[in-house]
Amino acid sequence: MNSLPATSVDDAYSQCDPGYALPANDVRYVDLSKVRGEHGKIIDTIERSIRRSNSNTCTYLISGHRGSGKTTELFRLQKKLKDNGYFCVYFDVGEALDLADISYIDIFLAMIDEVSRALQEQQINITIDKGIIDDIYGWLHQEAYTETYVQKDVNGEAKAGFDANIGIPTLIKLFGGITGDIKHSESQRNVIRENIEKKASDFILKINLFLIAVRNAVQQQQYKDIVVIADGLEKIQYRTFTLNDNKSDSHTELFVRHAEQLLALHCHVIYTVPIGLAFNINLQNDYEHVYIMPMVKLNHAGNQALRMLIEKRVNIASVFTEDALVDELIANSGGVVRDLMRLIRLACDTDDEKISANEVKYAISKLTKEYDRLLKRSDIPILELVHRTEMINPDDERSAQLLHNRIILEYENGKRSAKLHPTCLKIEWVMNEMHKLSLANLDNTGS
Repeated sequence: MNSLPATSVDDAYSQCDPGYALPANDVRYVDLSKVRGEHGKIIDTIERSIRRSNSNTCTYLISGHRGSGKTTELFRLQKKLKDNGYFCVYFDVGEALDLADISYIDIFLAMIDEVSRALQEQQINITIDKGIIDDIYGWLHQEAYTETYVQKDVNGEAKAGFDANIGIPTLIKLFGGITGDIKHSESQRNVIRENIEKKASDFILKINLFLIAVRNAVQQQQYKDIVVIADGLEKIQYRTFTLNDNKSDSHTELFVRHAEQLLALHCHVIYTVPIGLAFNINLQNDYEHVYIMPMVKLNHAGNQALRMLIEKRVNIASVFTEDALVDELIANSGGVVRDLMRLIRLACDTDDEKISANEVKYAISKLTKEYDRLLKRSDIPILELVHRTEMINPDDERSAQLLHNRIILEYENGKRSAKLHPTCLKIEWVMNEMHKLSLANLDNTGS
């Protein structure tokens, strides 16, 4: 890592990577919970709930816009739980599976793979009943795959592992192979899902037997319990389709239709959820613990917090020709941390020693064009309603997509409110069409 804060444009570019989630205890971290309008820090609330829970099974949903800083907070939650004596496993679902096509079966298989790997990587000396591993292994090969596929060499290698008493490595080989097939082979993905779905209750039973065995084993090593964090699910691709003559979508299919399955695991588990779903569906109907991470409010306190976030990375006087340019970038970020980092990086596209007004203007224009490409003329009624009322129609499918794409941003100002991303207000055709619609609405009201 280059020295902090950056004193050159090159180093500023390096320090403002929008895709990099800060690890726990990173010196660049700034607590934004108060300027988001949260009642308290979500990670503290979840950790407290897990610590006070009388149950070994509790499911938590965290939603928020992509780029709002959820992963950074989840890293801190993982560390907080570990420091308090929990065996906490974090994994990014998008790295293990295909977010364009995903089911609860895929997630559970990847979860067991990740738990097994965590046990091995952390060199936790535990013993899990060989019969449980044999049972899971045998059931999956019997039920998940076709007979032809079972003849692969990995089958013989894994079975040989039992005699060598290498249970956890065997599970890593097994579940890693299955999740790899699900991610990379559509044909195998469909076969595995279809076969397991026929005996879904048995599948969940096998998964839970393993999780219970892991809990018992880690508790013997003085851990309090097991917690799994499944990050990245807020990024699953939004697809619509017809199911049993009814219209559905990929978000609802996973988190609503299969809520019973997601709630069935015998461990504390945290899932991230698409922001549009949190607006369209009352998730509290199925889940007790649902948290939404709002954007940073662009008021005096919020602007100061975001400036501090920049100052942790960049020496403003050394990198910018004018201090006010930073305020301009903050104002056009909408309180989206990722967009703020992107704007700084775009402004770094210069060979000059410092970032000037021209580079800031270019960066804002570039981001504006990117959002412009996401909009349709049919979106104007939705945009006009949000701009005028700071409210969003929770039943509208397109509104959910606009939330997902950060065209519409959610804030917490004592109550939930929605606003358009500031760059949208710089798109000329959008502003013209919204103005026409506003005038038409006034005429209709007057008549």
